[in-house]
Amino acid sequence: VGSGSFGHVVVAKHKVTGKKYALKMIYQDSNHLELSQKMEWAEFAAIYFCDHLSLIKVHECYYRNLCFYMLLDYCNCGSLRDILKVVPVENITERILSVIAEKVLIGLDHLQQNHVIHRDIKPENILVNYDKTIKKAEIKIGDFGLCGHKKLETGSTFFKTVNGTFIYRSPERLLEDNYNYTSDIWSLGVMAVELIVGSHPLIDMDITDSNRDNLYQIPEIIMNAVNNHKFGKNSEKVLSEEFKNFVKKCCEYEQQKRPFAREMLSHAWIKK
Repeated sequence: VGSGSFGHVVVAKHKVTGKKYALKMIYQDSNHLELSQKMEWAEFAAIYFCDHLSLIKVHECYYRNLCFYMLLDYCNCGSLRDILKVVPVENITERILSVIAEKVLIGLDHLQQNHVIHRDIKPENILVNYDKTIKKAEIKIGDFGLCGHKKLETGSTFFKTVNGTFIYRSPERLLEDNYNYTSDIWSLGVMAVELIVGSHPLIDMDITDSNRDNLYQIPEIIMNAVNNHKFGKNSEKVLSEEFKNFVKKCCEYEQQKRPFAREMLSHAWIKK
């Protein structure tokens, strides 16, 4: 199904029921065994204790021969990144995107109520399963390998750990400042623009250490990508004002002004 620097995921099938699962195998770093185990148990705890329809469910876990195994929900359509590879960008409408965003926000709100921050919201970690019996797609947040728990990590309302995919990090995380749950909202806003436009809005921007002083320009660059995007048969259509406002709120530079998931669930674009 997929692989990365920490391990890989394969499809497992129950011998009796025939039901498919995703078996995640995480290899231990023998040089940093204690840290590796701490991260793996944090991921397991986040999924297990935050059980919700909008989150990947963990069914079993066990540890053997320096490898941590988790039996998870299997999503037959893969991730949004997989879908982007085969579905033309013009087929991803605002209506479809708003449904995806709503499900992600519901999941993020549930995580927040349980004091968990995901820290790696991006197309690769939003999974889709199509249920043939009800003819409906299910959207689930997956891969909690970089998640954090407030009570375990800091005991305060802010987080400090620097991790997550670089181009989806909020400005405060790029600056390595303290951050809160709204960092996930920033990532959602960036992802929404990428899905509707067809490319990451910051793909050409240099946000390396030597250019951190230019981070305040990021919201403007993101909004330019939204405002300048045209589509339709003759490129005569533009994105709705409701969507533009949704992205603007998600990608507010100052995290104190950025809404939490529950507030964003009431946004006009989501309710439209």
